[in-house]
Amino acid sequence: ELSRKTQMLHRGNYVFINGGSFEVSDEDLAVLQVLANERSLSGTMIASASTDIVDALHTWYKDGWLNLQT
Repeated sequence: ELSRKTQMLHRGNYVFINGGSFEVSDEDLAVLQVLANERSLSGTMIASASTDIVDALHTWYKDGWLNLQT
């Protein structure tokens, strides 16, 4: 789930998170829209994500922008 301090938005195929932005494919956008709107992802959603998104999620976790929930 997103950290309470993390802000994430999306518009078109762009995702904005904590002051950064990047363009994503339609498939990746679907996953990141759920994260932005619901502030969390299920394991199923993460499993369906591309390797680029999984890498981004890992980086965001290391940066403190995501928290793991059990």
